[in-house]
Amino acid sequence: MSYWATEQSKRDPYNVGINNNRAKLNEEIVHEMRSLGCPFSCAELAERYGVHVNTIRNAKSGKSWRHI
Repeated sequence: MSYWATEQSKRDPYNVGINNNRAKLNEEIVHEMRSLGCPFSCAELAERYGVHVNTIRNAKSGKSWRHI
């Protein structure tokens, strides 16, 4: 088994989304961002919520916050 697979298995699978104490977004924000009527760019949303642009891109694309 590779190192990465071992480290992945140690993670708590239920510590996602708002259950992660380091989360700066919540399910309502992610759902709003994914809606078709979101008029803001990723950069504007990142500044608004105090996160990196990639955090917004990943949430909007479903790479992160998959459980929603």
